[in-house]
Amino acid sequence: MIEKFLCLAGLLLIGTACSSEVHFVSSAPAPDGRWRADLYVEDGGGAAGFSSDEVRLLRSSEGSGPIVFEAASSDPVQIKWLDNTHLEIAYPRQDCVLKAKESVDGVRITYREDLSLRRHKIGPE
Repeated sequence: MIEKFLCLAGLLLIGTACSSEVHFVSSAPAPDGRWRADLYVEDGGGAAGFSSDEVRLLRSSEGSGPIVFEAASSDPVQIKWLDNTHLEIAYPRQDCVLKAKESVDGVRITYREDLSLRRHKIGPE
């Protein structure tokens, strides 16, 4: 809990001190087309820099939806539908997962750590 608080405080401090930009990365429609998951990346923080991934879940006919996953990281996230109402979000071991909902309006969301997504190596190889 304290790690989450410190992470949020750090992002808030950096985010208020410097401007940031949100970029659309990709969209993954459910097999039946009723839902889609959109992936965004927010970059900012000036010279120090920060990045966060954000996944939004929405009905295909809507322009916006709730954030179901948010993590502070410079590593990529992958979104994949396992069936019409089951979304999988794969991510490398994040330094700071801020939000990870388990379901929204009957859509189940599962999470899978995938270290192969990590761009920056940790420790000796």
